[in-house]
Amino acid sequence: STPDGMTIDKKGLIEVKCSSQGNSNYDEFPKQYLPQIAGQLMVLNMSDPDLDLEYVDLVNWTPTRTKIWRYTKDADYEKNLIQNLEDYSQALLGNKDLPKKPIAYEGNAIKNIKLIYDESNNV
Repeated sequence: STPDGMTIDKKGLIEVKCSSQGNSNYDEFPKQYLPQIAGQLMVLNMSDPDLDLEYVDLVNWTPTRTKIWRYTKDADYEKNLIQNLEDYSQALLGNKDLPKKPIAYEGNAIKNIKLIYDESNNV
């Protein structure tokens, strides 16, 4: 897990993405990064009992605009990640075949995501 930073209050992580090589911002939350940011939060909380991380701020930066979405931890989504990671680990160890597709998350994966900042810099 390699987040790009930690928030000043030490309750959150920061992950920065420069979409389209810095030429345009995402219109909506980029769902392809949800496993990464949720996994970072989960792994770091599991690895250090003194950490009590609650969220990840996904920063979408370009020279002319910055958008920040906040993902707040979701125990049900983490359970799904763990199931898929266990399947993958067992396949790597040769204990079973890797499923053709990951176990789909049945809940609303983006219910804990909110756009918290959006500003055009008009430079």
